[in-house]
Amino acid sequence: MVSTFVNVVRKEHPLVLWKGLLPSIIRIVPGVGIYFSSLTLISNELSALSPSPVKSLMMAAIARFVACVAIQPCSVLKTRFESGQFGYTGVLQAVKIMTRYEGAKSLYSGIGATIARDVPFSSLYFMFYTMMKQSVLFDYPSLPVSAAHFSSGIISGIMASLLTHPPDVIKTRIQTQPRQYRNSVHTILQIIETESPRTFFRGMLPRLIRRTLMAALSWTVYEKLSARVGL
Repeated sequence: MVSTFVNVVRKEHPLVLWKGLLPSIIRIVPGVGIYFSSLTLISNELSALSPSPVKSLMMAAIARFVACVAIQPCSVLKTRFESGQFGYTGVLQAVKIMTRYEGAKSLYSGIGATIARDVPFSSLYFMFYTMMKQSVLFDYPSLPVSAAHFSSGIISGIMASLLTHPPDVIKTRIQTQPRQYRNSVHTILQIIETESPRTFFRGMLPRLIRRTLMAALSWTVYEKLSARVGL
């Protein structure tokens, strides 16, 4: 990861590290809002303030599935911008080119792999987080509540990321190389035949750091706001 960082800064420009920022914001902000809104609605309907592990898995799976379908076009745009392979100069231009030459379905390319990655991640994360939060608050009553939420989020993010990284590799291949990889099954077979099973865990460290920190911060803020507004 460090060598990649140095090569990007040396050969291109430091601003390249922020390539695809707008699509990322467009994807992440509504995605977080849709996910937490759906999860809160489901939790209220089930009256599940302290859900069981199985109920946690189901609640998060439904909420993340809704969010995945809603923001998939933004996810595709973000991935293509970051790849640097397509030469897009703006979001609207990218949408026009994709729909003209690849069809509207290109905006949902990799949806299967996205669901296979995000739904299990959110389900496992919420289950681990619920269990860890209860344990930390019980074992360390003097610990500030926000610190308990953040530390629980970090540990939960690490565990969930390790278990769900391969689908992320598959999704990225489909979205950035649509002519070579047709679908999730085809991508898995191609990687196994032409590369190595270790490929499924390539780039795990950057993703683990990004997703773990983002999830931990999101949940810490969500818990704080929920307590203040009485959700």
